[in-house]
Amino acid sequence: MLRNCLLAALLLCVFGIQSVNAQKPRKRPPKQEHVQTPETAVDKEAENRGRINAEYESRLENHRNNQDKATRKRMKKTYKRAKDYGNGKRIPFYKRWFGRY
Repeated sequence: MLRNCLLAALLLCVFGIQSVNAQKPRKRPPKQEHVQTPETAVDKEAENRGRINAEYESRLENHRNNQDKATRKRMKKTYKRAKDYGNGKRIPFYKRWFGRY
C-alpha cells in the first residue's frame, strides 16, 4: 500500500506538474517607429531652425509695418549705427568729430 502511494505521488510529481523553463521566451518590445538617429536629428534641427527664422522674419516685418514713416526711418538709422558698432569696426574720425555719434 505504501509502495502504491509513493508510486502515485512520484507519478503525480512527474506528469502532473507542467514543465517550467528557467529561461522563458521573453516578449520582444514593440518595434519603435520614431527612432531618432543622428541623420534625422540634423534634419529635424535644420527644419526647426528654418521655421524659427521664418517666424522671426515675419514678426519683424509685421512690427515694421505697424510703425509710421518717421519711426521706420529712425529704426533704419539706428540699425545702421548698431551694425557699425557690432562689427567691431572703428568709426572714422570725421564721423566721430562731426557726426552725431
